[in-house]
Amino acid sequence: MGGHDTRSDPLASAAGDLSAAGDPSMAVPRSAAAGRSADELTSLILVRHGPTPMTLRGGHSGGSVPGPSLTKAGHLMARQAAVAITRLAEFWPEIPVPSAMYSSPMVRVQETAAPIAERLGLTPVVDDRLREMEFGQWEGLTHSEIETGWPGDYERWRSEGTFAPPGGESHVDLAARIGPALGEIVESHRGEAVVVVAHAAVNRTAFGRASGMDSSRWSSLRVPPASLTILNHWPTATELVTLGFPTGWV
Repeated sequence: MGGHDTRSDPLASAAGDLSAAGDPSMAVPRSAAAGRSADELTSLILVRHGPTPMTLRGGHSGGSVPGPSLTKAGHLMARQAAVAITRLAEFWPEIPVPSAMYSSPMVRVQETAAPIAERLGLTPVVDDRLREMEFGQWEGLTHSEIETGWPGDYERWRSEGTFAPPGGESHVDLAARIGPALGEIVESHRGEAVVVVAHAAVNRTAFGRASGMDSSRWSSLRVPPASLTILNHWPTATELVTLGFPTGWV
């Protein structure tokens, strides 16, 4: 599983193979890091929070409401994610031990970040720009409930990057919010790996932008709870390392 690179905006376009979540015993993949300076590499390790009761019922839990908290299983998955992050070199030897950590302010993210921070000995920097997409009037509603109240609009939101729920954000709106935050993190941590604990929409938007995918397709990217999405950023290139990498194998 290896990526090739493009020479353009390191956060807005990249090339590489989307890596499927693999068997931990697989061979170490090739990387675009070959021939590049490790001092210029920033590895972003994007972590989605663990499941909440809202996750289980299929409700839309956005960035305008602090809660909910993780389920019991969610806390376990957060601890597993913490262990998995310390073992990334088994898959991607160019990624160093993380030396910095950022997070969304949402309760479920703070609870996911806590065991990761403890294991790594880091203190997360909380950045409000990393909060989940805002769903407006769809907050807390399931797909079927949204379809009942706004027939056809849910599919538009999924398939049109510029369509926003009433009082909420579109995927393009979210990209405009998180893009500067992630760009600052990348530039501030050259030569380092950085953990960013956030949300499904945040992580898929970051990956979608880096891949050069049209915003209308970002919602098709699958980011399971407590999974890892990793992007390697150099000043002139970006490598798509993995999307939604599971952490329950540890």
